[in-house]
Amino acid sequence: MLSARAIGLACLIPFVAHAEFRWDIPDPIQVVEVPEIVRANGHDVRLAAAVSKRRPQEVAQFYMDLFQRAGLYVAWPESQRSSTIYPQLTGLDTEHLVSYTVILQPNADGTTTIVFGTTDLSKPTLAQKDDFLPLFPGAKGAFRTSTEGMRTITYSVSASGDEVADYYREVLGAEGYVEKPEGTFVRDDVRIRLLTAASPGGTRVLLTRTNGDPLDEPGVSAVEPEPADSVER
Repeated sequence: MLSARAIGLACLIPFVAHAEFRWDIPDPIQVVEVPEIVRANGHDVRLAAAVSKRRPQEVAQFYMDLFQRAGLYVAWPESQRSSTIYPQLTGLDTEHLVSYTVILQPNADGTTTIVFGTTDLSKPTLAQKDDFLPLFPGAKGAFRTSTEGMRTITYSVSASGDEVADYYREVLGAEGYVEKPEGTFVRDDVRIRLLTAASPGGTRVLLTRTNGDPLDEPGVSAVEPEPADSVER
């Protein structure tokens, strides 16, 4: 089953890509769909997600090969900054200015949750709203997404995860939020989730703001994967 964290990361919608590129899924187990488009750093992003039987390293190699066969430009994985706390790989269609991104979340049972993103970079950047929380001092590379029911901010800092957690305990406590387990803070029907992960030179931070539990929102459905190894528009 896809985790609540994966659903929260994705705000998933059906598999969609440029007419000249198709998303393939290696050994799919499950697909989750939510009919929404995410706004990320001012661009509309079409997203999808699935669970693969393969481990993250194998999945990463699968998509590296897929992007290269499709003629996409792919930077070395080590040079790609992730927009979440999980590893990601991006291929760019330099002719049509469309980017294709996979974010890989390892699961305890050895499987991998894959979040797919397709972004048309040829369209003008859309204005974004103010951040819902202040960023930790010295934050770098902030990346923002928004949908009707959820907003996220991801960034890097040189501080430790404990220092980041203490900072947001103080900030959210002053605003009347009550701390719950697993980095969750609640005030009325608003939930703030804080996730941190160690990264070279510091910590990667993910902040998520939702109204209520995203799993209780309408329009979320789990479906079995199609028989073929690819899903087309």
